[in-house]
Amino acid sequence: MVYHYRIFDRYRRDLASLAVLADGRPSWRPDRYEAELWGCRRLLMWPVAKLLDLGADWERLERDPNPFAVLIMAHLKTQATRRDPDARYHWKLHLVRALYQRGYPRRDVVRLFKVMDWLMALPRELEDSRWQEVESFEQKQKMPYITAVERIGMKRGLHEGLLRALRATLRRRLQTVPESLEARLTGIADPDTLDWLNVQAGESPDLEAFTRLVEEMSSSQPA
Repeated sequence: MVYHYRIFDRYRRDLASLAVLADGRPSWRPDRYEAELWGCRRLLMWPVAKLLDLGADWERLERDPNPFAVLIMAHLKTQATRRDPDARYHWKLHLVRALYQRGYPRRDVVRLFKVMDWLMALPRELEDSRWQEVESFEQKQKMPYITAVERIGMKRGLHEGLLRALRATLRRRLQTVPESLEARLTGIADPDTLDWLNVQAGESPDLEAFTRLVEEMSSSQPA
């Protein structure tokens, strides 16, 4: 509602709002904002596009030349494989190969690859294996799209992105991140662990509880 009327105030043009829902709840489809006080009523309704619905026709997504179809498939398989890294590994390889075979310019392939890499994070062992498969596929297809330097950058970018998300959650809920805790978090390389800690940061009652969790997790790791 707020962004809708502020855009109208700025440009004085009629406009349409719409919602793209990327959550995993099939029945959650908010399509309006409504408020009423003393007989004064505000109402804004908008059309809704649910990404889950698009997954019902997977073959159509695979045939669709639109680059966003690739990202939608990556998003849907990210949701479907939250607790199954092996299945995510399979689907990530499948979608990467499909990305190469769509005939996009190299620049577009690299950009889409980066987004898919961020969405479909894998444990380190599987991620290393995945890169080997990508390199082998590029050699067979004679498509050297992703250079060694870009691969290193993508790995670093994924780690930094997960760390930034975790820091933001901690600052939003707990206001501060001590240097000692920051050092422990920075030393965690596994993307699934950082992703899991981000969830825990959103649920921990206070900074002390979250710090204990990180310390216990660190002490349980093999030396």
